[in-house]
Amino acid sequence: MQEGIIHEQSLWNVGIYSILMPDYETIKKDCIEHIKTVDLEISSDQSIGPINQRHKRSLKESWSTLFQNRESAEFNHVIDFCQTVTLDIAKKVNSNYTDTTNWLIRTKESWSHITTNGGYHDYHNHPYCSWCGIFYIDAGETDTKNINGNNRFYTPVKANPEVGLEFLSHTYHDPIAQTGKLIIFPSVLSHSAMPYFGKKDRIVIAFNAEIADAKDVR
Repeated sequence: MQEGIIHEQSLWNVGIYSILMPDYETIKKDCIEHIKTVDLEISSDQSIGPINQRHKRSLKESWSTLFQNRESAEFNHVIDFCQTVTLDIAKKVNSNYTDTTNWLIRTKESWSHITTNGGYHDYHNHPYCSWCGIFYIDAGETDTKNINGNNRFYTPVKANPEVGLEFLSHTYHDPIAQTGKLIIFPSVLSHSAMPYFGKKDRIVIAFNAEIADAKDVR
């Protein structure tokens, strides 16, 4: 190390990653129609999906096998896009620590959310997987600037708001929501979908993925 020079070693870097799907607008209508055919209707505000979940309101959630439904050629492009991008990111961020050459991806759970006026998905994270994704099928009237239906990610670093630690003590990040946008993030990051208000439905799909090495798969 050279004398008189400050050296920075970045530790435990945690990021989220986003990308717009090319040409998504050409298949958007078909994807929306497909999602609505597989959606599980709710019988009340708290009866969502297969179990009662009080941290969700005014949304319809499919069963967690959405990616197994390959009946729509257009939606299959979205599935393949989500899985390919997630695997590429996992390989890139881990390549300095281990050999990622033979890595492959498995989707453990996948589902859709159709959020109506007043709906939200409160603070949570996703255990028992490594990477998660959210894809905006139709952002509806989501407005990140005015905090309407946007996804929010919370810091994993517990820091007091001391002067001089501002770079650590900001507590959340709101990425811009956009139709056709994919957000990928490590499963350890807690997140939420803020309350959504609008006449149009807010439609997203989400998935939990695990990474495996092909040489270990039998």
